[in-house]
Amino acid sequence: MLEKKLGILSYLLIISLIMIFCDSRISAKSLKEAPMLSKLVATGKLPPLKERLPDNPAVVNPLEKIGTYGGTLTYMHFWPGAETTKMLFNDPPITLTPDYTKIVPNLFENTGDYSGDGLTLTWRLRKGTRWSDGMPYTTADIMWWWDNMVNDESCKSPTNPFFYIGADPTTGTPAKLLELSAPDDYTLVMKLPAPNYIANTVWASGFWEFQETNMIPSHYLKQFHPKFNNDFKDCKKLLEIKNKWFFDPKYPVLGPWVTVEEVPGKKLVFERNPYYWKVDTAGNQLPYIDRVESLLVPDQQVRTLMTVNGEVDVTIRELDPRDRGLILESLNKCDCRILNWSTGAGSNPLMYINGTYVGNTKGMSELLRNVQFKRGLSHAINRDRILNTVWSGLGETTNADMVLASFIFDMQDSKAAKSIWQQWNDSYKEYNVNIANNLLDKAGLDQRDKDNFRTFPDGSPLKINILVTAWEFEEVNASSAALIAEDWAAVGIRTITTSATGDAYFNFAKNSKWEVFLTQSGAFGEWLFPSHIFEPLDDSKAMPLVGKWWKSGGESGQPPRPGSYEESLIKFYQQSVKEPNPIKRGKLLAKAVRVHIDEGPFKLGLVANQPALATARNNIRNIPDWGITAPWTPGAPGSAQPQLWYFEGN
Repeated sequence: MLEKKLGILSYLLIISLIMIFCDSRISAKSLKEAPMLSKLVATGKLPPLKERLPDNPAVVNPLEKIGTYGGTLTYMHFWPGAETTKMLFNDPPITLTPDYTKIVPNLFENTGDYSGDGLTLTWRLRKGTRWSDGMPYTTADIMWWWDNMVNDESCKSPTNPFFYIGADPTTGTPAKLLELSAPDDYTLVMKLPAPNYIANTVWASGFWEFQETNMIPSHYLKQFHPKFNNDFKDCKKLLEIKNKWFFDPKYPVLGPWVTVEEVPGKKLVFERNPYYWKVDTAGNQLPYIDRVESLLVPDQQVRTLMTVNGEVDVTIRELDPRDRGLILESLNKCDCRILNWSTGAGSNPLMYINGTYVGNTKGMSELLRNVQFKRGLSHAINRDRILNTVWSGLGETTNADMVLASFIFDMQDSKAAKSIWQQWNDSYKEYNVNIANNLLDKAGLDQRDKDNFRTFPDGSPLKINILVTAWEFEEVNASSAALIAEDWAAVGIRTITTSATGDAYFNFAKNSKWEVFLTQSGAFGEWLFPSHIFEPLDDSKAMPLVGKWWKSGGESGQPPRPGSYEESLIKFYQQSVKEPNPIKRGKLLAKAVRVHIDEGPFKLGLVANQPALATARNNIRNIPDWGITAPWTPGAPGSAQPQLWYFEGN
């Protein structure tokens, strides 16, 4: 299996060399535009193409060949917020290459330049970039957001986590908001309160890190700000408009398509952005496709049937991988192909074990931190049964939380990455009832009640509540929980199962009164979203109260125990972000993983890396035949350059 993955990664490297952004400039004479825009130019309704593009547009290589203009792409989303379609349109300042091995410029001309001391991070915008309504996009937009939303208490708007730097609750140092300035219209300077060499990676992530946070058309939003319009007494309308950016046809954007219609509860309609800032290597302004219609289809079975019937052109995250057989039988009917995309799931499902339990059961807090107890639980689980029963054999068993490709991205050393990943993947994974029973006995659970279930040392009943969460595959979690309950019963662990969805799940996770819970892990890129290896940084995972302590700067929550595994993980994180050399930073990451292996587990991986069920109609070209869907942090399918997709034979 490992050799197969390495072969895939080699193939991906070739793809990235084909599709990577070019450094070459396109001459004005070679520039071309879509026929629907040429008509608007001819009638004087739109400026000439040269005036609509930046001085140095981003140049991208098509995967297969130069495409043709036209057509309407039919897509689907299954949540009212259209999050999966936002991922299709995801087009941040910097982006990952299609093989997920490095970060390259995108909307911005660079990936962030650090000063020698690591305290200054400088960005360069593309001169001449314009919003979809033709107004200039400059650092003035970012600074307006900074001055009138981030730093205006009356109009407070959330900002990116990486804008807060230098938190060190161990010394009582709170996180500080970095300083932002713009010496000119196209230079953005961040002054960091402490060195942080992963701060420049976060903008390469999903839509929530830029489009939903920093993409601020000041010329449009100014009219809703009470400082600039006396008709408004507060910022409710401003924030409402900002939060509806994807649904509002009047809201200027920077992406390849702009909203032209929302039919509530049914669909969203988009048309090409006439001021889009990317061209192909022949000078054709992108995107190739004229329109996108995204249909709201909440029901999984309906989405599958629509795909079978050829009613949608592309699916990436919309189908259940377990329906692969049905799609294979219907390829002629749908006139489509299955793309060899992977979920890339670190584990689906993944079980968190609460390391900061504050519930009412006496003795539970220490038991959940007992390494022999946790290893015993892990060895008691028949992962092969979950793989074959729940996933019909799709994927592979694991006890890790991230796939190999993520380790290669984070460590920039494939040999070292493969070694430490394999060790974590295999740790405590063997299904062995005898080992499990011995470990549970050593954990102090060698007494049993009349029903042969284990008790606490004082004879009081022991019962583990398995919390089942609803994410993308609630049924997977529920079915897996039932199998795990049977496995644990076989070694004398009594369980009950409860469920939580939506906000209730996050609130439940953060209150730290649970024992274990099942969810999905789509972890990719620890430097993009530190919390899967550096577990104590998050307040909704395996150490929620330490995460709360970290996020609050020590004002609330629970500090790490002296000499504990959580303290070690925090120290490795603090060392990592101060390390400018990516290889050395990767070695620190490996040391953090060793904490998981030597002092863990803190969570139980189960089944990982299931093949995704992504499809495309046969006449849609330039779509990579490989990508990752379960982790949202790499920004796919936006990072797969949908601006280059086109309809063959148009």
